[in-house]
Amino acid sequence: MENVTAENGRKDMREKTSHFKVFLRLLKYAKPHAKSMAAAFFLLGLATLGEVIGPILIKIFIDDHVAPRNFDWQRIGLLAAGFLFIQFANSVILYLQSLKFQTIALKIIQQLRIDVFAKVQALGMKFFDRTPTGAIVSRVTNDTEAIKEMFVSVLAVFIQSAFLLIGYFYCDVFP
Repeated sequence: MENVTAENGRKDMREKTSHFKVFLRLLKYAKPHAKSMAAAFFLLGLATLGEVIGPILIKIFIDDHVAPRNFDWQRIGLLAAGFLFIQFANSVILYLQSLKFQTIALKIIQQLRIDVFAKVQALGMKFFDRTPTGAIVSRVTNDTEAIKEMFVSVLAVFIQSAFLLIGYFYCDVFP
């Protein structure tokens, strides 16, 4: 079992603070793309709304038609058509949202790579004597790919999960 000391606690806190500072620095790269990100988040909100409405239509189908054995085929057809339309529209919106986040992330990574390349060019020859070339290339490539994934996947999933939680909570409290 690991010994937890005050020093370990301070180190963990510094690392968390450091991670947060790095995250804020990375968000500065997203600032020029604020309008595009707002559009992507709007599409994400619409997609989440579609994901919340689908189960509501299924609830209506079960409560109004299956449980009481009321088979009003015209109304069932409308519910089915509405459900299919919402699922199709949701798929299109999710595709557009994903495309928007990918485009933003690629632009951010392009600028980040330009800045990193400028920084690497400004380094002295001693750095290149001490550091293997493969390590530099690997670090730049892998780190920027990880940052791209953060902008594409992590940020979108985090926000979508929050929207879904709010939507499901709203549907549960106000049926």
